[in-house]
Amino acid sequence: MAVNVTVTDVQQYEVTIVLSDDEISENGGSTDVTATVDPASPTAFAVEVDVSTTNDYTVTGSTLFFAAGATESTGSVSIEAINNNVINDDVEVEVGGSVVPSALEGYSVEAATLTITDDEEPNPQVTLSLRPIRIDEGGTATLTVTLDKALDHPDDTDGTTAAVTVPTASITAVQLDAAGEPADAADVISARAITVGITEADGTTAASEVTFLTGQKTATQIVTLTAGNDDIWEGDLKFAVNATATVATEAGGDPIGTVSDADAVTLTVLENETLPSAPRSLTLTAGVVTGQLTAEWVSPSSWGSTHDGTDETALTTGTYQWRAYDATADNALEDDEGWATATSPQNITTFSQVTAVDDPDTDADERTVDTAVALVNGTEYTVEVRTVSSAGNGAVTTATGTPSAP
Repeated sequence: MAVNVTVTDVQQYEVTIVLSDDEISENGGSTDVTATVDPASPTAFAVEVDVSTTNDYTVTGSTLFFAAGATESTGSVSIEAINNNVINDDVEVEVGGSVVPSALEGYSVEAATLTITDDEEPNPQVTLSLRPIRIDEGGTATLTVTLDKALDHPDDTDGTTAAVTVPTASITAVQLDAAGEPADAADVISARAITVGITEADGTTAASEVTFLTGQKTATQIVTLTAGNDDIWEGDLKFAVNATATVATEAGGDPIGTVSDADAVTLTVLENETLPSAPRSLTLTAGVVTGQLTAEWVSPSSWGSTHDGTDETALTTGTYQWRAYDATADNALEDDEGWATATSPQNITTFSQVTAVDDPDTDADERTVDTAVALVNGTEYTVEVRTVSSAGNGAVTTATGTPSAP
């Protein structure tokens, strides 16, 4: 027996949330919430308004009503922004809802998005500039400290009250490594540290801080950065210079505002020592005994110099160091490995050998350096000789040679 089945489509009713203003300021902004339905519903219904949860607004009312046959809602729902004194990003709020009674079929609600805009101006910020940005050891640079906009002190009556100060201790110069990051403590060269000094506008009267009076963006004090000087060659150094402001308080003890920290500026301190040049005319010959090389050289063209920040002094003496290694070895010596004191002529009977073994616990090579491995006749070796003065280790000269039986 055949059975007839009738399928009836459910009429769809699309409810759309409407905002009288879809962008409001957090400072007193508000919007009214209404809704429309398409097509008109033959049945009366309501929409319970649902607003995504944040702490940036208050909602008055909660329900919108549709009479049978109406396309626009009645009822009162509004959203009012809550003002604060904090710099924030704009906030987006989703305004949606659900149909009541829930048993009604074919009804959907399209939400609206409300944007609450922040009304705070950016905080005043400390700004820094250096002149010059490159100085010699012992040299000086002037650090100019300003505010990009002024801060007013509400208790000021005669324009002489400090609204913002930058104390000497808050001006820092941090030595950087080759990657531009703060150097490890072991690598910081204290003798080359930067000293901070502040004077009044006359350039002679000492001051303990940079002072911004109410309404001022430019201070009158002068900040001087002085680089340390030593007699050792360490190369050019870079320093990140920064400053942190202190904001005044009102009579009640509350800060009068907020000042953002400065973006660091970079000061380069140029090395003023020079290192000795390389030994000249290095030669290697087979020694008078088996397994020996004899190295000979002449003195460098310069032993370098030191500098006291004003005058340069040429160095006239120094010493030599040597090291040897297998010219075909896979593992090279590090810069500071294998060196020994040398005089010309230097008889060499040993070389430095590097052994690198994988460490399964650290997944890294564990290096050992044996500096007393005997030379072998018929094997080619590389010999390096360098100069050393009070300014530091100088340039290297290199030669290769092969010991043989006498």
